[in-house]
Amino acid sequence: MINILHVASFVGNIGVNANHQGFYNLLRSRIGDFKVSQFEIREKFWGTSAFDDDFAAVCNSHDLVVFGGE
Repeated sequence: MINILHVASFVGNIGVNANHQGFYNLLRSRIGDFKVSQFEIREKFWGTSAFDDDFAAVCNSHDLVVFGGE
């Protein structure tokens, strides 16, 4: 099973939610089963986390990192 980190904005309108779900459906049709960990990118803008060594470690603990999706 592939372990994916998805870095994006997840709290939004129905279109954002549909876009993410469509993306996951497309991935599933191409690569089969996977596990997604969602990381709220706005935490970076709010200053509650940073693109630092800790974030790099989180990225490196996943098989695939996807930024965006809206």
